[in-house]
Amino acid sequence: MAVLVNSSLVDWNKRTQEHKSMSAEDRESGRLPERHGEGPRFAGSETDVRKRHRSFLRKESLGLRGFTPLEINRTCLTTVKIQKVQEFRAALPGFTLIELLVVIAIIALLMGILFPVLRKAREQGRDVVCRNNLRQIGLAANFYADHYGLYIPRSAEWGGNIKPWFQLFMPFLAQKPVDDDYRNVKIFRCPSYPDKEQTVCYVVNGWGSDSDNGWRMQRVPTKLTDCKSPATTIYLADNEDGPWRTILRKASDRDVTRCDVFRPSHLPSSDSQDIGGGRRVARARHKNGCNCLFLDWHVGWMAAEEMTAEMWSFEK
Repeated sequence: MAVLVNSSLVDWNKRTQEHKSMSAEDRESGRLPERHGEGPRFAGSETDVRKRHRSFLRKESLGLRGFTPLEINRTCLTTVKIQKVQEFRAALPGFTLIELLVVIAIIALLMGILFPVLRKAREQGRDVVCRNNLRQIGLAANFYADHYGLYIPRSAEWGGNIKPWFQLFMPFLAQKPVDDDYRNVKIFRCPSYPDKEQTVCYVVNGWGSDSDNGWRMQRVPTKLTDCKSPATTIYLADNEDGPWRTILRKASDRDVTRCDVFRPSHLPSSDSQDIGGGRRVARARHKNGCNCLFLDWHVGWMAAEEMTAEMWSFEK
């Protein structure tokens, strides 16, 4: 194929050069230029010559010309390369069904290994955010105590003068509510809390102990020096989620009084789901326990089965 293309192109180039070398007189008469050792040549009738002449002029006006030997060689080499590539691709073997199944099984195995690891890493990231929130709240509580004679808030009183702890700490935090709406205050939110509408994801220590039952609600602020073991006394802990736990959006909501812990049935070991006396401390917010802020303002994790009533008492 390459030889035929080469000979045709060479013949066309030769005719083109001969036609360009013709004089105007020869073109009119149809006489072809003389070659070495030959006399004048005529190519057919005058009509044929003129037809060929018009065809040549038309091709020349369209920019058609002959190929050089170098361009012909490049074209042939390119054609050969394309043919070799096509032959190579045709010779490549395809995947069998068994090979595809093996690849799919390997991918599924890797996904089964990686997904639990990624889930665990994501939960660890949420746990870090929760601990950081508690540390910042602890700093705000410490500033509040320094400002108010070492007193800290305990249980709230709805409709009275005793405001909830999260509202009292707001002047000492960088984030602020909008028109008493706490949904934009991220510091009171634990990222692991299931219901994202909840704005207060922590419950405060409201434990009192001077009644006949051994416990009572402590609404009056307490002095830090009244706590005998601040390093082991819990001040804040993760709030439980469930149908008996109400969602808080504003400080004026009626259920702000239910964000405290003051009886044994509020602890993680309780199975009660009563709206007033049911479990309020999260049983399994982070692994099998919850994060806690202690009264010396350090943050730690505690297993649900290890939390006792003594850890909430100021007088232990």
